[in-house]
Amino acid sequence: MAQSYKLCPICGTAAHRNAVMCSTCGTSLTDVQPTSDRPKTTPAQPAYDRRYGETDLLEGEVSNRGQVFILGGLLTVALLLCGAIVLFVGQGMFNNRPAPTPTTANATQAPVLGQESIVVTNTPRPTVIFATVTPPPPSPTLTPTEGPCVQHVDPGDDLISMAWACGHRSLDVMPLILEINDLASAELIQLGQDILIPRPTLTADPNAGAADPEALTVANASTAAPTDEAPLADAVDLQDPLVMPTETLLPGIMWHQVQPNETMLVIASTYRTSAEVLAQLNPEITFSQCDYSLDSGGPTCTVLLVAGQNMRVPAPTPTPTLSPTLSGSETPTPTLTPTFNAPNLFNPPDRALFQRDALITLRWVGTGTLGADEVYVITMEDLTANTTYTGETDELYFIVPPEWQGTDARWHDFRWSISVVRHSSPNQPIFTTGTRLFTWESRNE
Repeated sequence: MAQSYKLCPICGTAAHRNAVMCSTCGTSLTDVQPTSDRPKTTPAQPAYDRRYGETDLLEGEVSNRGQVFILGGLLTVALLLCGAIVLFVGQGMFNNRPAPTPTTANATQAPVLGQESIVVTNTPRPTVIFATVTPPPPSPTLTPTEGPCVQHVDPGDDLISMAWACGHRSLDVMPLILEINDLASAELIQLGQDILIPRPTLTADPNAGAADPEALTVANASTAAPTDEAPLADAVDLQDPLVMPTETLLPGIMWHQVQPNETMLVIASTYRTSAEVLAQLNPEITFSQCDYSLDSGGPTCTVLLVAGQNMRVPAPTPTPTLSPTLSGSETPTPTLTPTFNAPNLFNPPDRALFQRDALITLRWVGTGTLGADEVYVITMEDLTANTTYTGETDELYFIVPPEWQGTDARWHDFRWSISVVRHSSPNQPIFTTGTRLFTWESRNE
């Protein structure tokens, strides 16, 4: 009698008919029916019955799926390579169509039976003609108009010195300066104010001849080169027709040419003036470490002068000479006109403020020298106390006496001016400057 066995549905191992679990893979054999004969051949892989679980032990199913995925991937790569080769090779075949070989210029090939006749001509490629564009002439460069000369009022400045700094050498521009800045007089400028001064107008040189337009040639820098037909020596240089205007001296001022080994002290002594006057008349010359309370400028005053240099100096007053008794046969000799001395106020600046213990020194600049009977008269009005003080000096400065200071511990406003008078007629001033204001604190007595 044949013995019965149970076959494991997972691994196919034969087990006892009463076995409840496969000894090889551990699969439950409770529901497996026993069979009488052991199969002679290796049974085929049974279909996976998911009722028994143990899905991770189905090696045959896993291996079959991996082979399918690998085979599909290889086929996909092969198809992509074939498509790329066909794409590139086919494109080259269609684009590289062989051109018919021409025989002779403007010759035609004989028609072939059953084919279309192909006409081959040696037609030149048409030339593309672009429209010629002529560039417009360059736009002229606009030169901005230079504005007025702006001068900042610093201590000791006046309109004459500021007009001089802007290039003016004539007092004819003073009314225009007053009108532009809305000033009633030159003494009303304020410390720290900006004064607008029109710039001097350039005038053409009267000695320069008019240029011939046909004689002036302008050469292009890119093509200019000396040739045999037009040598470089024959080129005409263009010159600017405008030149700087000739400097005009103020009344009572003249030029002095510095001689070899001549110093500032010699020049001041020759023209009977002081270092301060020369420094004011020549702002372009440096007066270093000078004490202007002394006519010589002091022992430390240093002024560098060069032989041949022009220097502004006060014009000397001609010395009067007694006229001899006329005999009737003399030739008339022209008489010299005396120099007009018009001083300019220098210090203190307008509307200055002084404490009670300040020592005030009034300073001015003369445009000429005083005559034998002339003197400077200082007029100072105490506007607060309604008092007027006067003093005389032949110097270019005047120290205000302490007696002129108030004694009521208040601030007093003073107005001062300088006049040139003769001793013979003290009530008829030759010239009187404008007025300046300053405030002085009174003493407390």
